[in-house]
Formats: sequence, structure tokens, C-alpha cells
Amino acid sequence: MRRSPCNVTKERIMLTIRPPWTPEQVEALNRHQKDPRLHPFTCGSGRRTDEHHKDGQGILVATADGWVCPWCDYRQFWAHEEMLTISDTLDSFGAKRV
Repeated sequence: MRRSPCNVTKERIMLTIRPPWTPEQVEALNRHQKDPRLHPFTCGSGRRTDEHHKDGQGILVATADGWVCPWCDYRQFWAHEEMLTISDTLDSFGAKRV
């Protein structure tokens, strides 16, 4: 897993991770995608509302080799490192626990 800065703000640096991802990371990323409190990564093909994107959104699925769209050939090769643990740090309303 490689890490690199993505967004830099005064408060924090948001790091990204790149594949290959471990089975534990894949599980955590997919848990993030299914968490209704969080916005998932979606297909970037520009076609995510067509008849082939059956869920109407093109929600990506994490694999060891990166993100895949289950409805087309779109791939993405990075994630926010925070996605590995964010689901575990939110309360039932989606606010970060202190």
C-alpha cells in the first residue's frame, strides 16, 4: 500500500492509499461503501444512470487491485486512508465520536 497526500488544509492532510490492498483493507473499504451515514465512491464513467448501472448510482466495489464498477469497465486506483476506519468512529447520526 502506497500513501500520498491528497487534500491539504490547515487542519489536516488527507492521505490516500493505493492498491494492492489487503483482504482487511478491502473489507473495510466495502464496509464504508455500504454505510448509509457515508457517501460512497461511485462510477466515474459518466454513464452511471444508464440502463447498465442497475443500482442507479454505480457504487464501486473494492478489490485487492482497486475499485471496480460492477456494471461497466470503470476502475479507480486510490481511496482515502480515513475510509479504512471512519465507519468505526461515527455515532448513529453520522457525527464523529470524540
